[in-house]
Amino acid sequence: SITYGQGAGESPEDVASAAYPAVLQRLLGAGHTVGTFGAPGHTLRPDGPRPYASSKAFAEGLAFQPEIAVVMLGTNDSYRDEEGGDWGAPVAARVGSLVAELRESNPDLRVLLASPPAIFGSHSACCSALPPSCSALAAIRAV
Repeated sequence: SITYGQGAGESPEDVASAAYPAVLQRLLGAGHTVGTFGAPGHTLRPDGPRPYASSKAFAEGLAFQPEIAVVMLGTNDSYRDEEGGDWGAPVAARVGSLVAELRESNPDLRVLLASPPAIFGSHSACCSALPPSCSALAAIRAV
């Protein structure tokens, strides 16, 4: 939903022009093509209700064949609902699988992983604004 631009405006046109990919396209200019493959409500959890790997956005992203992919997990991936104490290990495995699938589709792809954004307000079920010590962030950085 972050890449998609959820909450970035009142109308679909507002959202489309204010979303991160549209802003990046304007910054890079006409010599580059920016694709957007965010899927609101999806996560990397294969057993979750909306797995990103099964989404239309993911299939379109693989077909896009970019030179560079910027991957940022959203707040849906930051909810701490894993069993046990090591939350970072499952997140790292999922991010690693995503990167492997992207590179399988395009072996020359350069993948940039962005940390999930800080979480504020009523989303207290999340990893308290994802502090730098959060094991999920450390795991993402390790990938």
